[in-house]
Amino acid sequence: MPQGVQCWDAAGNLVADIGDYNCRFVGAVTVSVGSNATVVTTAFSGATAAGYFAVPVAVPGGREPGYYYCRAYNGGIRTFILLKYATAHTITVNVYAFI
Repeated sequence: MPQGVQCWDAAGNLVADIGDYNCRFVGAVTVSVGSNATVVTTAFSGATAAGYFAVPVAVPGGREPGYYYCRAYNGGIRTFILLKYATAHTITVNVYAFI
């Protein structure tokens, strides 16, 4: 069900239209990050650039979660690593789809 707020002025003009996006959890993937990697591409069936997003949710001890972010593309997820780590490791990424 759509949600949000719409406001009109006295003349009937729409002056604010703030909508909420609903989404659903579609899966989790374990991403293997090689030593000194800056981007990792992981296939995820059904993913689209406009309809999916991903969130890093678990990183190994000693690493900061804020140094990772993800972008969906048609067919998968790209995980970007903002700080190069000298050793290989894995992170868990949750994947969501807009409804």
